[in-house]
Amino acid sequence: MTQRPTAISAGLWQRRHRMLGYGYLAGAILWWLGEFPLSGSALLILACGLFYAAIMMVGRQPWPVLLALAAALALGGFWLPPSGLQAHPLALVAALQLSAIVLVYLWHFVFIPPLLLRILSGAVFGLVALWWITLLTAISPTLSAGLLITISIALGLLEQGRFRWIGRDHRRLATLSVIVICKNEADRIAACLDQVAGWADEIVVIDSGSNDGTLDIVRSYTDRIWKLDWHGYGQQKQLALERASGDWVLSIDADEQVTAELRREIDAWLSGPTKTAGFRIAWVSEVFGKPVFFGADGRYHCRLFRRIGARFNDADVHEDVELAGRIAPLGAPICHVTFRNYAHLKEKMTRYALISAARIAGRRRVSPAGAWVRMLISFALLYVRRLGLLDGYRGLLMATAYAIYTFDKYAAAWAQRVQAGVDHDDNDHRGA
Repeated sequence: MTQRPTAISAGLWQRRHRMLGYGYLAGAILWWLGEFPLSGSALLILACGLFYAAIMMVGRQPWPVLLALAAALALGGFWLPPSGLQAHPLALVAALQLSAIVLVYLWHFVFIPPLLLRILSGAVFGLVALWWITLLTAISPTLSAGLLITISIALGLLEQGRFRWIGRDHRRLATLSVIVICKNEADRIAACLDQVAGWADEIVVIDSGSNDGTLDIVRSYTDRIWKLDWHGYGQQKQLALERASGDWVLSIDADEQVTAELRREIDAWLSGPTKTAGFRIAWVSEVFGKPVFFGADGRYHCRLFRRIGARFNDADVHEDVELAGRIAPLGAPICHVTFRNYAHLKEKMTRYALISAARIAGRRRVSPAGAWVRMLISFALLYVRRLGLLDGYRGLLMATAYAIYTFDKYAAAWAQRVQAGVDHDDNDHRGA
């Protein structure tokens, strides 16, 4: 049965938008805690976040006017003058985290082809620097507030400009090959290929022994199919790359779907000359029916690249493509339908852990205690630092699953080294 395209495909509230919204909200809370119980600065930051959301949603959602009104009401508390950084330490933390998120957000616009958007992104960099000068010197609270409002409006205009640019009727000047590796993906391969059929110049599929009807489905999309033994993810994708003929290559997996917005963005980039060697694409995963945007699934992967000079490494799992040249980020996501069910989650994580364990066992000394420490660090990294907590129960589930995966691969590596006689179990020696 063909799986429907995921509901994430509209992509309006993608990871970078959520990160910026989180930055505004966290900044408002921190500043409010520092100026408790009344804080004009917190109201200002909250209003700026609403202004950004309102501008970004114009033309795509029916209620940006309501957000703008909410922002105006929040600014009604502006009679409480915003303070400088000298007022309390939390103000520095609030300003730092908001500035960092804004600068990461601007990275999407540094190399973008439309000159006007590049100029505007450079201007926002300058505005952030000026905002910091006003905060550190306390020259004028009103000037500081005006700069923050201007930055927020400019960010919304940048997003609108990008949306309008990719919405034009672009014609690719370069040819594009899509490569897919698969095995027993009859329930998901059609949803994957549906999104690229008729858009890509060719689809190359490498199958490693499907017996569930996968190839019957694939043949309705392409005749460029090879049946090859499994050699690990890196080598298998390299075999697919070697059979591609396009100027550019988009590498996707059978459980992934290219969104309409991503297709338009790729067409826009490839409709003119570019010095970029490859592009990193956001990975938005669907976990048990709903998307997760952060944690381990909130990553960017290099999936689109020039064919000439590209090569996949030989990693058995978590492979990457090696390029010589600049790699830029794209704004639109690939949607990843991660797990069929919980049993598939456990099977996939265990399989990946055992593959990784063989590599770890060959190059480093490990121990069960070390595996426990790495597990705890992994959970903290994904749930707190990478903000998996913002994905609710699914964020907690994924952070826990990846922490267990981390323990499994290091514990399995230790067991392999002990069984091979490379390391020795101290408890066994004491009992001998």
